[in-house]
Amino acid sequence: MKIRILGPLNVTDDDDAPIEVPLEPKQEILLLTLAANADRGVSMGELVVALYASTETALYKRSVESLVSRLRATLRAHVAADVEVVPRARGSFYTARLSVDQVDALRFLRIAEHVLTNWAPVGSAARDELVHQALSEWRDNPVRVYDGACAVAAELFRRYTSALAELGHRYGQLLLDEERYEEASQHLDRMLELLPAHSGIHHLREQVALRRTSPTHKATSAELTDTSLGEPAVQELCARLIRSRFLPLDALSVTAHNLDRIHLVDRVAPDHEVTIDLASEQPGGSGANTSAALARLGAAVAVAGVVADDQEGRVLVADLAGAGVNCENVLVLPTSDGVRSGHSIVFSDPRGVRSIYVHPGVNEFLAATLEAAPGALARLEDAIRHSRIVHFTSFTSPAELALQERFTSMLAEETVLSLNPGALYASLGLDRLGPILSRVNILFLYEQNLRELIDNSAAPSGGTEGSGIRSNLSRLYAWKGMNGYDQPMVTLVKRYRSELKGEHRPEYLTIASGRYGLEEVIGTQARIGFRNQSPVTDSTGAGDGMAAALHFGLLRGASLAECADLAFLLATMVSDHVGARAGQPTRDDLGAAWQHHFPGVAEPRCLTLAAARGRRPHPSTERR
Repeated sequence: MKIRILGPLNVTDDDDAPIEVPLEPKQEILLLTLAANADRGVSMGELVVALYASTETALYKRSVESLVSRLRATLRAHVAADVEVVPRARGSFYTARLSVDQVDALRFLRIAEHVLTNWAPVGSAARDELVHQALSEWRDNPVRVYDGACAVAAELFRRYTSALAELGHRYGQLLLDEERYEEASQHLDRMLELLPAHSGIHHLREQVALRRTSPTHKATSAELTDTSLGEPAVQELCARLIRSRFLPLDALSVTAHNLDRIHLVDRVAPDHEVTIDLASEQPGGSGANTSAALARLGAAVAVAGVVADDQEGRVLVADLAGAGVNCENVLVLPTSDGVRSGHSIVFSDPRGVRSIYVHPGVNEFLAATLEAAPGALARLEDAIRHSRIVHFTSFTSPAELALQERFTSMLAEETVLSLNPGALYASLGLDRLGPILSRVNILFLYEQNLRELIDNSAAPSGGTEGSGIRSNLSRLYAWKGMNGYDQPMVTLVKRYRSELKGEHRPEYLTIASGRYGLEEVIGTQARIGFRNQSPVTDSTGAGDGMAAALHFGLLRGASLAECADLAFLLATMVSDHVGARAGQPTRDDLGAAWQHHFPGVAEPRCLTLAAARGRRPHPSTERR
């Protein structure tokens, strides 16, 4: 027996001949729910929600048990092969005895995840065949079919429609890139039948129509918009940044400020006696590092935060100002109350492994200080309204998280919100960060932080794909869609250098984009001639440099591929020096490094455009 749920539910024999099974409406929803989750089982609570749109599990428990019994009897009476619906261990779950091959949705998911994970290795001919095989399982969009009949249809089919959107969009983009316009039109027309509200599919369909009538349209469009655009989510972000280009601030960071006391050691490991090769003090703080790097690349940048009126605080502010960062929203607290500026102790080894211990100091008083200082909060809110990108990093105190949530709620539609959650916010999980993540457009994090965000949340399972970066990115974007968060979002995931062997590989960083689902996942593109893996001087600030490179690329209209390469290069330059800022390049430095590390690869247009335009004037306190 086989069950088909990617369209109206029906039952067939092993030869796909239809079997007439007279099901009551509730029985149909029950079978649908069990089949859709045949690879994992369904709890009593989930069945109650699906069948009765209620969370009162105890109230409907007997009704569900009775319904399971009637469904079992109906199937036994009409299907030759006995199909049991039985409680799993401890009686808390129900499952249908169905294999992956017996449910069309699970067959589709297995093929789709295999193709998406092995996009290049499977080869073009096999890829075409597998994509067509996967899409042949779909007869209609189940969310639409069961709308009204099943209260949780959208959530029930989230796993499948998310994978469908990613596979359909990626294959459509491939057909467009290969100028297979007739195939692209047919494919995208079919996708629009299944996913009529997917903006990315609509955009690709329009691009195919324009390219067929005007092959030069793409180049003309890029020239008119002064940008080289990638996927729809990236296009929308670049369009926002183009529309806001007359604002005085390219980016503003609300961040902690810490003086890093960096100790270079032979090895960072627990219960290991180490030798300190070098100890030094360097300005730090994640968002502050990103702001300094972006300012050195020629952007108009400001920071907000708080320091104490001590030697550390003066060094922190002076270093940012020296890089060209506007510090008018950095508040200074007197030391009379025994407060001191934030600082951290960093141990870093040649493999790129670090151990960081943070003393937040006055960073924990940012929210209270803004409220107490006359006009301080109003000035910061005004700066936020005049910024193209607003960048948040993590704080140790809940009051600062609440403050960032407040700022999020007041953002203009055109403002691009960026977040580096770090380990502190990642441990809170996706759901707790929902008020901010619902609006986030750019997300930076380490692979471990991505896992923490997802594992500490109600994010959907990763299906059969495992727990790698792609699987977790899929779960992240599925969580967005599940919660109705439709902001376009670009996500940069960085791996630890110590996990890489041999040459630098694309897996060192991964950039993903999407709006309603995961649309694009790439690594670095231009690694021609790049040197082999070698010891780093200090990896402190490498991730913050990547964030600056991605901000810079998007502000200048770069594609995601160019952003990935720039982030990879800037992180490498930072890691060649001690501290987060000593190795941060100017635009000219970055261009020279590109030619050195990527010989024969054309310099990104965003770099040449930035050079032609020159440095933007330092933003004044006056607003236009």
